[in-house]
Amino acid sequence: MQLTIRDHTKFFENAPTLGQCMSYIEEYTSKHDLIIQYLIFDGRAIHERFEDTFIEMGPIDQFEVVTQTVIEAKQELKLQMQQYLKRAIPLIQSLSEQFCTAPEAKSWSSLNELLEAIEWLLNSRAYSTADFVVTVDSLAELLESLHIAMTNSDYGLISDILQYELVDIFNQLLKVLEREQEEVKK
Repeated sequence: MQLTIRDHTKFFENAPTLGQCMSYIEEYTSKHDLIIQYLIFDGRAIHERFEDTFIEMGPIDQFEVVTQTVIEAKQELKLQMQQYLKRAIPLIQSLSEQFCTAPEAKSWSSLNELLEAIEWLLNSRAYSTADFVVTVDSLAELLESLHIAMTNSDYGLISDILQYELVDIFNQLLKVLEREQEEVKK
C-alpha cells in the first residue's frame, strides 16, 4: 500500500492496519506541524468514520492524507469567522426585532443557532490573537446576561442584548479580523 502525505510517500509491504497508518500519520503531521483535513482511500474522500470505511473498503492500494499547516488552518478559520460575522450581523438585528414582539418557535430556533455560533467563536480563542481573545471574551459575559433574560422570559431584554450588545461585539470582532487580515497581506 502507498501512503502519501503532501510530497512524502511511504510504501507498506504488507497491508497495514488503520492503527498502524494513523500512528505513522500522527508522527509525521506532528513533526511537520500539520493538521489532518481528511483522508482519501483509493480516490474516495473520507471526512469521518475512517476506521469503518477502511474496514468496509477492504484492501486499499492508495491512502492519501490531505493536510494543512497550522498557519493555513488559522487563516482559514479567521476567514470563516469573518464571513460568518458579516452574514450574522443583519440577522441578529432581525432576530432582535422578533424578540421585541412575541417570539415564535422559529425565533427561538434562530437564537439557538446563534448561541452555537457564539460557542464556536469562543472555542476559537486558542487560534487567535490577543485583540481577538479580549473581544471574544466579552461574549462569555454577554452569554450570562442572555441566559438570565431567557430564564426570566424577558423578551425585551433579550432583544436589547442582541441589538445593542451582541451586534456591537460582532462588529468589533469583524474589525479585529479585518485588521489582522490586512497585516497578513503586508
